[in-house]
Amino acid sequence: MKRFILYLLFIITFANLFAQESYHKKVQAFLNYTTYYSPANGPYVEFYLSIIPEGLTFTTNENYPFDHAKVSILLLLTNEDKENGITNFSKINMIIPKDSIISSDNVFSHLFVMNVAPGIYKLEVKLRDEYDTLTQSIFESNLYVSTFDTISFSGIQLLHSYTPVSENDDLEFVKGDYKFNYRPINILSENDSLLLFYFEIYNTAIYDTNKYFLLCVYLEDLQNRQILEKYYLTKKMSTDDVIGFMGNFNVAKLPSGRYALVAEAINKNNEVVANVQLPIYVDHPSIMPYEIIKTEVDFLSGINNLDTLHEYLRTLSPISSSVELEIIKKHIKSTDTNEIKKFLYSFWVNRDKDNPKKAWENYLEQVKLVNNAYSTQIRKGYMTDRGRVYLRYGPPNTIVRNENEPNAYPYEIWHYHHVNGENNRRFVFYNPSLTYNNYELLHSDVRGEYNNPNWRQRLARKIYASGNPEEDDPDFGWGSKVNDYFDNPR
Repeated sequence: MKRFILYLLFIITFANLFAQESYHKKVQAFLNYTTYYSPANGPYVEFYLSIIPEGLTFTTNENYPFDHAKVSILLLLTNEDKENGITNFSKINMIIPKDSIISSDNVFSHLFVMNVAPGIYKLEVKLRDEYDTLTQSIFESNLYVSTFDTISFSGIQLLHSYTPVSENDDLEFVKGDYKFNYRPINILSENDSLLLFYFEIYNTAIYDTNKYFLLCVYLEDLQNRQILEKYYLTKKMSTDDVIGFMGNFNVAKLPSGRYALVAEAINKNNEVVANVQLPIYVDHPSIMPYEIIKTEVDFLSGINNLDTLHEYLRTLSPISSSVELEIIKKHIKSTDTNEIKKFLYSFWVNRDKDNPKKAWENYLEQVKLVNNAYSTQIRKGYMTDRGRVYLRYGPPNTIVRNENEPNAYPYEIWHYHHVNGENNRRFVFYNPSLTYNNYELLHSDVRGEYNNPNWRQRLARKIYASGNPEEDDPDFGWGSKVNDYFDNPR
């Protein structure tokens, strides 16, 4: 189940999300929403909206004789397939007492819960400062609600904390035997040491005749698609109609970077029958991915040219994790050659502790190879799509090249027997610009790579009658080998 999060706070980055003119001030807020399922009432969506009081207008009046801000909130779901369009809506006024603001980190939240039939909806959220009506924000997005007619996950909800439920608790924050304190955004800061989460699994009892299934939950580095073994848990679960699961990882030593929190349900045949994932960002600037050495380096000691060291850093990008890329960016701006060499040495020690020099030299040979084979008029080979794939995954088992099909752009299809823990995977590159060696990645079925279901239409060199290449199946003409080469690698 897809999970979305909106950062209304970052006005410049997300300026296109707002409908009002640029001179309007914004109501700063966070919104995340997650879809769940109830066997009795069907799907429902929780919208968790958190408003930041900074920038709001505070005043007193007869209704509220204390210093306060007032924000009107309209949440609207529409379905164009419905006769009147509007499916569900909620409108409230949030009152924020000024004396309840203890620090700049305070946010004021409200949970909206809506029962929604399966389908695709337009979500619109409007926020307005009622005491300064030019201060407002508008957010629009599409929302997909599943049918939940097979083994399924809800979305993943991140938590600040939880407590055992009591009789006086507000039921809208209660799941099972616990009351949750939701986390408004999926960013873990320097002071966050615990990644606490909750999700639900549905229909395992109906669609799996076995009494048990295996639940796997783990963190994956989104840069290199590597599963982090230190953050991996499994649990044997009994099948049921609805299963709530709460878990946590200690992330105090997790370096900064972009990760995915992934949950998978695996049956007795070791098949993943359902999964869900949530992207998270960890901001731990004091945590390094591994210890940077404090001593002199050996095989880099004779290299002192700053441009050469910067180039060595750039060549590492195809095989670096998201954390390493951030460190590389910082070192490329640095003029401290000794610190750069320490990082380069640590990078290769982390990959081959016994012989880092040999690992480095072998990689440089591969970089030279891809530079000779895949460089264009403006980019070195390791900067191109083919060069990156070659350096990250190694040479493919087979490569099919065709530059002369009349109804297709020049293309290459790379086939790997085994890659990234998967079998029988392909990469399709093409050259739509028809310039020298300028091949782009068009499609791949490797997890984490660019996947384009309409790659055949993009590869075809023709204008479709409909004017939309997504609507027609391409006809590459008599003698074309595109489908054969992709389906039957040689």
